[in-house]
Amino acid sequence: MTAVMILILFLINALLIFAIILLFMRQNRLLEVEKKQREMLSEAEELVSGLLAEMREENDRFLQQLAHARKMDEKPGQNTSYNDKADKPEDVIGGGLSEEAIDSTEETIDITEETLDRVEETENAQEEQSLRNQVEAMAAQGMTMTEIAKALGKGKTEIELAMKFYQQA
Repeated sequence: MTAVMILILFLINALLIFAIILLFMRQNRLLEVEKKQREMLSEAEELVSGLLAEMREENDRFLQQLAHARKMDEKPGQNTSYNDKADKPEDVIGGGLSEEAIDSTEETIDITEETLDRVEETENAQEEQSLRNQVEAMAAQGMTMTEIAKALGKGKTEIELAMKFYQQA
C-alpha cells in the first residue's frame, strides 16, 4: 500500500513539474511577443517622426517657393491683386477691383500653384534619387549611418529610414 502511495505521489510530482515547464514556456512566448510589439512601436514612432520632419521640410520649401513666386509676380508701381491681409480674391472685392481683374488673378494663382507643384515634384524626385545614390554609395564604402547622416546634413533617423526603404525596393 505504501508503494502505491509513493508511486501516486511520484506521478503527481512529475505532472506538476510538466505543468511548471509549460507555464514557463508560455511566459517566455508572452515576453517575446511584448518585446516584438515594443520594437514595432518604436519603429512606427521613428517612421512617423521621420515623415513629420519630411513634411515640415517640404512645407517650408513650399512656403519659400510661394514667397519667391509672389515676389516675381509683383512689379514695382503696379497694384497687386492681393495683399498680406487678404489671401483670397473674395476678400478684396470691396477694395475697388473689377470682377475681370479678380478672375484673371484667380487664373494666375491657379497657374502659379500648378507650376509650383510641378517644380516641387521634379525637385523632390531629383533630391530623392540623388539622396538615394549618395546613401547607397556611402554605405557601400562602409560608412555608418551616423557618419552618412553627418556627411549629408540629414538626421540619423531619416538615413535609417532611407536605408530600410531602399533595401525593400
